Amino acid sequence: MKRRKLTPNQEKFLIENYPFRYAKDVAIDLGISLSSVYNYVHSLGLKKDPTFRREELNRQADRLRSLGTPGRFKKGIVPFNKGQKMSNEVYEKVKGTMFKKGQRPANWKPDGSERIDKDGYAMVKVNGKFILKHKHVWELVNGPMPKGHAVVFKDRNKFNFNIENLECITREQLMLRNTIHNYPSEIVGAMKLLANLKKKINAKEQN
Repeated sequence: MKRRKLTPNQEKFLIENYPFRYAKDVAIDLGISLSSVYNYVHSLGLKKDPTFRREELNRQADRLRSLGTPGRFKKGIVPFNKGQKMSNEVYEKVKGTMFKKGQRPANWKPDGSERIDKDGYAMVKVNGKFILKHKHVWELVNGPMPKGHAVVFKDRNKFNFNIENLECITREQLMLRNTIHNYPSEIVGAMKLLANLKKKINAKEQN
């Protein structure tokens, strides 16, 4: 069966929205099947935006942590093998690969170490864990980032960590920020005003 071709407007919508939204939501808005969306995405060579992909991984991690809660050891529960010594037979088999007291892995890095992730963002190690450096810098000044938000570079330079260049925005504003350059200047102005208005309304509702 021959696949129905997208109209120019549908193709434009797909290109602008797929990188920043779930495929199933894009399929609903376009009125086509999810499999059709994936076929068109493949033919157009579209990819998910790195920020969307990162946030989705964080959401999945939160979901897995929540699902795993019932199976975790509760505080005060004593492991069945507590106090039991490893048998000599088992010890002889594993002693060659056992970590010695105070030994660190070969790839260990101290807090404050930095690296660049696969999307080109700088990461810094804080309390034993690598996190996005620009988010860390923003949180040092402003406190924890609100849920459903992201910290972005105003000038789009991933290595300009000046606090004046960092801005915390909602995911909706992030999508708008990444697609706004595709619209005429008069529409861009209206979209920015609408986004700022929504932000102020949400802030008042939370107070």
